[in-house]
Amino acid sequence: MRTNTPETATPETPASAPLVPTPAPFVDAAPFVDAAPFVDSAQFATLVEQARGLALVDFTADACPPCRMLAPHVDALARELSGTVVVAKVNVDDQPDLTARFGIRGTPTLLFFRDGKVVDRIVGMLPPAQLRAKVNALRASGA
Repeated sequence: MRTNTPETATPETPASAPLVPTPAPFVDAAPFVDAAPFVDSAQFATLVEQARGLALVDFTADACPPCRMLAPHVDALARELSGTVVVAKVNVDDQPDLTARFGIRGTPTLLFFRDGKVVDRIVGMLPPAQLRAKVNALRASGA
């Protein structure tokens, strides 16, 4: 353990006191995301339709077993892509206006947006590797 030297000692920290590391300065990084947030119409307009770049929205329902199977994979993408791709969820039972507006007929339905416009759609459950491949392909196809 390093200790203060006579040159660095102060009245509060004598020469024999151990040095305490100074914390690193705060860096404003991408916000921590634990899971894709559920959004309502107002949040959808702000988060998805006004976003620059790619956004993924999972239209889901509580009583949908495939939706519950897909949810952890969507949440994982939200964590991994935080700050680069917007990932959100819409509960179709709670948001009938968004469900009707985008013609959601079955769940899960994944809509991909670029700069606020729908660019692709997947209806039904898909393996996590295919979902990741689709996101990566859309990210690479235009930024």
